[in-house]
Amino acid sequence: MRLRILGTAAGGGVPQWNCACPGCAAARAHPDRRRRHASIAVEAGPGRWYVVNATPDIGEQIEECEALHPGPGRRRSPIAGLILTDAELDHTLGLLRLREATSLNIIATGTVRAALSGGLRLDQVLTPYTGLSSSGGTTPQAPRDSPSPSAPLRSAPGAGPSSSGGTTPQTPREGLDSPSPSAPLRSAPGAGPSSSGGTTPQTPREGLDSPSPSAPLRSAPGAGPSSSGGTTPQTPREGLDSPSPSAPLRSAPGAGPSSSGGTTPQTPREGLDSPSPSAPLRSAPGAGPSSSGGTTPQTPREGLDSPSPSAPLRSTPGAGLSLSTGTPLPCKAPEPLDGGPLEIQGIEVSAKRPRYAAELDGGDGPWVVALRIRDLRDGKVVVYAPCLAAWPDDLDRALRDADCVFADGTFWDDEEPRRAGFSRRTATEMGHLPITGPDGTAGRLAALPAARRLYTHLNNTNPLVDPGHEGHRLLAEAGIEVARERAVIEL
Repeated sequence: MRLRILGTAAGGGVPQWNCACPGCAAARAHPDRRRRHASIAVEAGPGRWYVVNATPDIGEQIEECEALHPGPGRRRSPIAGLILTDAELDHTLGLLRLREATSLNIIATGTVRAALSGGLRLDQVLTPYTGLSSSGGTTPQAPRDSPSPSAPLRSAPGAGPSSSGGTTPQTPREGLDSPSPSAPLRSAPGAGPSSSGGTTPQTPREGLDSPSPSAPLRSAPGAGPSSSGGTTPQTPREGLDSPSPSAPLRSAPGAGPSSSGGTTPQTPREGLDSPSPSAPLRSAPGAGPSSSGGTTPQTPREGLDSPSPSAPLRSTPGAGLSLSTGTPLPCKAPEPLDGGPLEIQGIEVSAKRPRYAAELDGGDGPWVVALRIRDLRDGKVVVYAPCLAAWPDDLDRALRDADCVFADGTFWDDEEPRRAGFSRRTATEMGHLPITGPDGTAGRLAALPAARRLYTHLNNTNPLVDPGHEGHRLLAEAGIEVARERAVIEL
């Protein structure tokens, strides 16, 4: 089994953008001390890798690891999928950076998938880019290349027939689709008619929409009439909307008929859809038959698929970043990974929720797991546990059976968060067992029979981010390492 360490830092990385603590200051002065967010990659077969946790640094982590570089095909990536150990932001925000993926399996517990869909709404955010499926069936994929001027426009997510029985015009996305200066401006999400029965002026977003000083204003998301009974003028977004000063307002994705009974014009997206003003509308990725019984045309995505203007639409089983139909992470018993030489299992650790998910209903499975990976060829076992709020018996049994263990090294001692001044809670109260102290994990880790025992997920305040700190010597005497960035482990 071969592993690559892609990152070893807790949320924020080292240095953290808004921190001038000794660890961050030293990392700025000495770039070799920098640490990216904690993640590993495991080779599941020749030319097939799974990345464990999708961090905000995933783009840079891929570039720094030659084995993860695309090729030999133009759009072929050796990354077959992602395995998520929890729903924390520093382990999931990287999904947004993978929106160009045409096929990527996401393996997570039902609880984690529910949090990402219901809490972060990643399904809704990613669907227009990747054809993310929520139906459990095949996600129809679009050729994402064709420069054909007759390529059909696609509808905004959720758009359907209007209340008058006709079809609601769909959203050309300017700056991505039609370059026409007469493209209508679009309204902000949630905008509708004003209290006076007229239309709320929409918001040109500066630096994104029309640079014209006379362009009509659009409403901000959810904006309505002002306290004086008039409408609140909104901000033009330069460069993303129409440069035409006379361009009409456009509705947000999913908008229906206007208060006057007509339909709200939609937004052309320049460069991704057809530049032709007469191009037919196209449906969003994953769309099925239309309300009239016909098939809704799918979306060619320029620059990613066939450059042929006549290239047919493709339907790729399982393609896209699928949260709700991705592979469930097995927790009760190990299961083979992609039918290859590895099997995986999630070992329940705790019910620690991300802050954004505090009020969400739990899904099927635990919130936080340690990932157990076993090589069926020689029986070697790795356990990756970057977030330890507890040390349950099931975890202890899995660790005692492992040849290599990665453990949560967020904080050196329990008082570190208070001493550093960024929290009133202790490390344990924040959901991370400290390395040292009465409840520290170093003694337990030292007692394990594993040949390799490593700490990862270091906070920027942890003194171990300094390679010269005395803690490195103390841990080494106990047979424990601090994981190194970009290291390769072979078992």
